[in-house]
Amino acid sequence: MNLKLTILIPLLFPVFMKDLIGQEPSALLSGVVTRASDNSPIGAAAIKIESPGQADITLATSLEGAFSATVKAGELIVEVSAPGFLTQRVPVTVTAGESINIPVILPEDSDASTIEVRGRLLEASARKQLLERRFATEVSDRVGAEEISKSGSSDAGEVVSRLPAVTIVGGKFAYVRGLGGRYSQTLLDGTSIPSPEPAKKVVPLDLFPSSIIESVVVSKSYSPELPGEFAGGSVRITTVGVPESAFTKIGIGTSYNSQTTFENFNTYKGGNYDFLGFDDGTRGLPDGFPSVRIAIGNLGAEGVQAVGRSFNNNWALMESTAMPGFGFDFAFGDKVELDGLSRFGYVGSLSYSNSYQNIEDRRKVDFGVAGEDLVLFNDYTIDSSSFGVDLTGIFSMTYEHSPAQKISFRNIMSRNTSDSVNLTEGVNVDNGEPVRFTQFRYIERAIFNSQLTGEHLLVGDSLLTWKTSYSYTERDEPDTRSNKYELSALQVDTDSDGVPDTIIEKYRWYDKSFSGSRDFYFLDENVIDTAAQISIPFSPFAMKDPNTDPLALLPSQYLKFGLGMTFRDRNFSARLFRYRRAGVNNANGIPIDFSLPAELLFIDENIHPTGFVLEEFTRSTDNYDAQQQLYSGFAATSFLLSEQFRVQGGLRMEASNQEVRTFELFGNGEIEAVNKTTDLLPAINLTYEVEENRQLRVGISQTVSRPQLRELSEAQYTDTLGSFSVQGNPDLETATLQNFDVRYETYPTPDEIFSMGLFYKKLDKPIEQVQLQAASALIKSFLNAKDGDLFGIEMEARTDLSRLNPVFEGFLLSLNLAYIDSEVTAIVTPLLAQTNLKRPLQGQPEYVANLGIYWESPDLGLESSLQFNTFGERISSVGANGLPDEYEQPRLDLDWIISKRFESGKLKLKLTNILDEDYKFQVNEEIAE
Repeated sequence: MNLKLTILIPLLFPVFMKDLIGQEPSALLSGVVTRASDNSPIGAAAIKIESPGQADITLATSLEGAFSATVKAGELIVEVSAPGFLTQRVPVTVTAGESINIPVILPEDSDASTIEVRGRLLEASARKQLLERRFATEVSDRVGAEEISKSGSSDAGEVVSRLPAVTIVGGKFAYVRGLGGRYSQTLLDGTSIPSPEPAKKVVPLDLFPSSIIESVVVSKSYSPELPGEFAGGSVRITTVGVPESAFTKIGIGTSYNSQTTFENFNTYKGGNYDFLGFDDGTRGLPDGFPSVRIAIGNLGAEGVQAVGRSFNNNWALMESTAMPGFGFDFAFGDKVELDGLSRFGYVGSLSYSNSYQNIEDRRKVDFGVAGEDLVLFNDYTIDSSSFGVDLTGIFSMTYEHSPAQKISFRNIMSRNTSDSVNLTEGVNVDNGEPVRFTQFRYIERAIFNSQLTGEHLLVGDSLLTWKTSYSYTERDEPDTRSNKYELSALQVDTDSDGVPDTIIEKYRWYDKSFSGSRDFYFLDENVIDTAAQISIPFSPFAMKDPNTDPLALLPSQYLKFGLGMTFRDRNFSARLFRYRRAGVNNANGIPIDFSLPAELLFIDENIHPTGFVLEEFTRSTDNYDAQQQLYSGFAATSFLLSEQFRVQGGLRMEASNQEVRTFELFGNGEIEAVNKTTDLLPAINLTYEVEENRQLRVGISQTVSRPQLRELSEAQYTDTLGSFSVQGNPDLETATLQNFDVRYETYPTPDEIFSMGLFYKKLDKPIEQVQLQAASALIKSFLNAKDGDLFGIEMEARTDLSRLNPVFEGFLLSLNLAYIDSEVTAIVTPLLAQTNLKRPLQGQPEYVANLGIYWESPDLGLESSLQFNTFGERISSVGANGLPDEYEQPRLDLDWIISKRFESGKLKLKLTNILDEDYKFQVNEEIAE
């Protein structure tokens, strides 16, 4: 494919823009709206610009109270209104070619003092998010930067977990309405981004710190403008934009973990730059490492010995003291006025944080089936110590030739590094004896996204938008080291008479499974995403839209047409090694003591044909590459059928071609899988305004869920934790979903909401992960179920508690609940029979609940919030061939945040996971913690 041509298509738009753009606007009218009492800015104030013989212009102020609009010359009236303030009408005379700035001061309305209290509580950002949610054409939930700051959320995963019917699995993967990673999409600034997970397409949300987020929107009803792989919802993250004025911000923080900080912390010798989240090569393959399979037939006995000795002997377990976590962030930005109506703005930020975490006495239990009995496979207790580093940078620039002609260039880099030591003890089915398992695991994950976008107002107030983006992700896991020791009885000679006379028990090195292994994994993925769309004003019934639309350039009623292309290229490579016991003597003929710790066991003298021999067990199925080409087009419309009735809908077409090639690294063997589909995806969203501030929404659509690239290969690969294998299925088919939504919303004030919604989804051939049993091992694979149904109820309330009693002045309550019920009908195959032919969807909780209590005292400069979150039990792994389903059990999370504002900054204290409830998984009556 010609990727260069793909990138250049949008870049050529400005070249022929002169032929499309109408005459330049005659003048720029701008201003700032402030309170009369303290001159503070008023965000989300409604602006209406009236001009004789022209259509009114409506917009809203920014968080800083600023507004701007392109107007024609003449006599104008600027009307400014906001809840709790007296409306002002300001006459303005505009001359062609000039730029006018008018200050507008709103006096407080003495009859609306209680409304003003609520306005101060949530501030402009929260009000703006409610306005955009109210005027959105689809069912959606959203949260802005101010609310994120109040909640204390540290990353995008925590942000969305506080929205209705959204849960986070594994601390990073979003489940929307009970539908997991494959059914939820993540868009960063409107563009698709790749995932750094080797067996997943879904993007882990913990990679995006909350400090770079301007807003998060979860769309729950489908619109043709969105990618067609939509079921649970679309998580759309918008990063911080260019500011209205210059700013510089510096933040420093620390964290304390009651179970970790200043406690003993397991570690090992790493690299010099581990504190920055970068390996310095310490964990890499040795210099000059052979590109052929490590085997005596290729290198000879001496060659294999030399390679085995070339690895760093970094097996020693060390103990240190966990220090408090540390973090800092630095942000800056400005907007500069240029000649005429032109402006240039930029924003940048850099953030760093590290953390230490101990998790002790975690129990892991695996089961199999013998006849009708549940048989214990593994019963382990795990102690983990993990050091993490997050590093994020962002830099964006925007050039406005005029408010109607804008080009932006956004760049974001996010890195997450985890360095962990896992100590496991228990009984393994392989030997029936107690074992000790040690693992050192270091993982670097990174995402880079760069995109160029443009907005251009054309003749007839049509709006042309375009984007082209490049994304790169990688996941590097170098030198994961594992060792097992088993308890065994030894006969020893205690009286030196040459005859063993005493039996003692010792843990000795275990020459099976992954003991003595050194594994190297690397994944990278490149995505090029380019699209363009044009919105044309369209009002077939000549209805004037009464709603205030903050997006002044986009017509509130329109016909919209768009084209897009996405090219995805993914590569996964692995080389797997282990030291195998070939004999019992070292190079000097001295017997090896296999009870020694690993750093003394794998010394050079012991790596010898009569002792330990390095063996490569990279399988023919451990490496793969994959591509996807996706071409899309859509036609959509949004218009008023009457003053109260809005219609939005359209049709999207997607042509997808997925190709996966699993290949043998040292040979010609390969396995190919192809999934090629063309899908037509209709959608309609209806909004009926029952009365002012009350509306009813209905959404109906059809969407798809395609297999993930790795799932299409029948190759079997080992999960990097080493506890089970995963096998793909080339016969997987694309799942189809029919989606139905009904929601009633009421907005008592600009800062409050109450909503109640119902949703239903019909799934045809949903893809699910199943758990198989093969001999003494566990294997997970993927299957299309026959069909499934999902039904749910959502409720949300956000209200000022001073409504109940004045004593609660300054308190805000935010509550959302969701009840979800689903049933999947499984397909029975000759090789696999799911244990329960009818059961809930994997990962779907029975309920989700969030409660937030917020308090603010502007006079004292104090803010505080208490956050509760819980969910019902959900299937974590589907059982097959008699093996029961595994259920994750409910738990309750409680966080508390308090902050104090000063003239020069803010001090914040955040306590998380206060209740410290266990993570529990249940198979029948057996529970693992």
